[in-house]
Amino acid sequence: MVTFSLQAATSVVLARYLLPRDYGIVGYAAIFVAFLARFNDLGLGSALVQRKELDAHAANTAWTLRVVLGAAAFCLAFPVSRLAAVGFGDPVVSTVLVVLSLDFLISSIGFIPSSLMVRALDYRRWIQPLIAGAVVRTAVACWLAVHGFSFWSIVIAGLASSITQAAYFVCLDHRKLEFQWDKAIARELLRFGVPLFSSGLLVFALFNADNFIVGAVSGAVVLGYYALAFNWGAMLCSLVSELVHSVLFPTFARMQHDRERLRQGYLRVLEQLSALGVLVYVGLFCCAREFLVIVLGRGGGKWLPACHALQILCIYGVVRLMLEPLGNVLVATGRTRLLFRANLIAACCEIVLLYPALVLGGINAVAVVVTISYGVQWLVYWPVIRKDLNVDITDLKRVLFPAFAAGFCAWAAGAAVGSALPFGIPTFALMIVTITLVFVVIHGWLSSWRWFEEWRQVYLARARPA
Repeated sequence: MVTFSLQAATSVVLARYLLPRDYGIVGYAAIFVAFLARFNDLGLGSALVQRKELDAHAANTAWTLRVVLGAAAFCLAFPVSRLAAVGFGDPVVSTVLVVLSLDFLISSIGFIPSSLMVRALDYRRWIQPLIAGAVVRTAVACWLAVHGFSFWSIVIAGLASSITQAAYFVCLDHRKLEFQWDKAIARELLRFGVPLFSSGLLVFALFNADNFIVGAVSGAVVLGYYALAFNWGAMLCSLVSELVHSVLFPTFARMQHDRERLRQGYLRVLEQLSALGVLVYVGLFCCAREFLVIVLGRGGGKWLPACHALQILCIYGVVRLMLEPLGNVLVATGRTRLLFRANLIAACCEIVLLYPALVLGGINAVAVVVTISYGVQWLVYWPVIRKDLNVDITDLKRVLFPAFAAGFCAWAAGAAVGSALPFGIPTFALMIVTITLVFVVIHGWLSSWRWFEEWRQVYLARARPA
């Protein structure tokens, strides 16, 4: 929650002081950085967490392999940056891309300590560097944006955050790492990681093909509108994805042979994510115009062209949140090929439809294609959910119906307030309060307050003295 709050605050300040073109430049460079990042990891982090036994020799081999991959990815950034600049038509993209790629070298420093903390479920220590990095990112980005550093505010803040995280991880874990190489261990790690890498390339296509086509066809300004809409539509998803993978993946991996516990764990997580996600995205959907003008636009309409795309991507956010825990169940149980197949179908659907959608309907149509393509994965996953996890329609209705019914009522109440009152800050605040209250009451009533009781028990457990 702390990192999400800081990320949201940073995004608000950047949107208020940066221009759509600034977002477009960084967004386009980030596409190629994300592509190279797939070669930077090759699934090694997940392989370390999933491995039954991990001694110092295996850890050193993994670290050596990670350093080599990071250096190779950084070297590839130079020729790739020139191609990106030609495709985008702006040479500054090349410089931005190379600077962002320094993260490949920086992140390898804290790779082993981070992976070992996740493996040991030591989240109390693991979260500290992430919070420190988020604090540094917020402070640096906001200061630079206010003082007119344009898109460099995002770039420099990202590197400062990575350096902070890496240094913090090293301080928490004084393990002495050495360059060692064991061919058998490296082969074993890659055997598990490469299928994830292949799936990761398709995930890259899912998350970046839209930005690439919008930037290449429509330019930096239009890409800036779309990037801002997507960032806010996927912000909660990105945070949940990181936390779910770091926390639930090792947890699910430990219970992979107990399918009933795995089933119950999956349904509980799905219920909690649906409640949180629907509440947040219904609020953002209803208040999109007010949010873009009052919060991000400093009272002006510079971000209003992104309004409808943002609303569509709120639906995308809900769909993606519903899929996040399932992906970790599949990886934990070794079903990486199924994950690859689902991502392949979704990526093909998206790539085929994106260009005609952009030409015919602009970024709003692109947002629709992205949402539908991501949702198509349910067609692949459903037979596995029903067979392997023994989850049927009744189970899904039980955990999802309260959130979606409450979300519909909250949307109706928020829309009624927005249409009845004049545009402004008081109306914006009243809409948020109304949506929240209606959702909480309806969801609590339909679920017998089960979700809130679970969170209360968690809070009491943490507050209880050891």
